[in-house]
This record gives sequence, C-alpha cells and structure tokens, in this order.
Amino acid sequence: MIRHAPHGDLGTTLTGRGDPDLTQAGRQSAETARTGLPDAFAGIFTSPLPRARQTAAILFQDQPVAVEREEALNEIDFGAWMGRTFAELDADPRWQNWNRARSSAKAPAGESMAAAQARASGFVRDAANRFPGEQIAMVSHSDIIRAILCDFLRLSLDSILNFEVAPLSLSRISAGPHGGRVLSVNERMA
Repeated sequence: MIRHAPHGDLGTTLTGRGDPDLTQAGRQSAETARTGLPDAFAGIFTSPLPRARQTAAILFQDQPVAVEREEALNEIDFGAWMGRTFAELDADPRWQNWNRARSSAKAPAGESMAAAQARASGFVRDAANRFPGEQIAMVSHSDIIRAILCDFLRLSLDSILNFEVAPLSLSRISAGPHGGRVLSVNERMA
C-alpha cells in the first residue's frame, strides 16, 4: 500500500475528497521512488482521486499491468469538514471527538471511520483472493491505509493516530486464506 505523493494542501487543509494536484516536488519524489519498485505486479489499484491517480501514473508507468481505479481505496468522505483548515477544525468539538474516538465517531454529513475501514479492508481481502500468492500494489490515502493496518493488526480504530503513514510511503501486508500479517509500516520510498 502506497500513500500518494505530496499535494499543495498537505498539512494545512482537510482535503478529503477534494482534487488538488501533486506539487512539483511530489511529482519528482514519485519519479525517484519509481526506480525502487519491483519489476511487475499482478494488479495495480488506485483511489479515484487525482493525487492518487497521478502518483500511480508516475510510479507504475513502466509496469506491464494497467492501473485500475478502485472506489474502495477512496479517501474518507469528510462531509462538512472537507476543505476546512486544520486550524479551523481544531476549534470544533466534533473534530476533537473524531480524533479521540475514531471507532464510533462520524464526520458531519460524511462517513464513519468504521465504514471506510470496512470498504478498504474488504477490497484488500478480495484482491488477495483474486491474486493468490501474487504481489499487488494499491495507492491510497493516509487514514485509509492506517485503517487497513489497524484491521490487520487487530487494533481499535481509536489507535489510528498512533502511527504515521507519510506521503509517498510504503506499508506492506500479506493477505490470503491464512488471514493477514503486517510486514512493514511507513517505509520511505523517496
């Protein structure tokens, strides 16, 4: 699982399902990271958002398999919070609750973390069954990757902020009929 490369709103605004493009530095980092990837994947999937698609297009341009858009890897629907700065959100008690109780909180007019985890982890398991014993790649978003990791580590979603998934980082899992194991978290690619 790969988090998309940096975009212009990173760290200042809750972009959510917004569509900022990658920064030039983000594009360059993805280009550099491309050289460290394996030669071939059985499947390559990306969130439908531009920042993830742009990252996937750069990383996998030499792969023999086409990159497929996958809605299950989409960012959380942050509803009314989308597009607000983190400084604005810090004053909102609902935001504070969201960050304390991800297992039960829901974004106003948006999605719960549990629903996002269910769709993303379900896709990971389905993809593992479609490509048994093969290596696949997925480009998604920080909270989606952390939710999948929480699932495979059997951690509560309330623990989601206890570890980092940085831009253009790689987290590896092994999934299949045996269940799943987390192999690595937040490996720097560039």
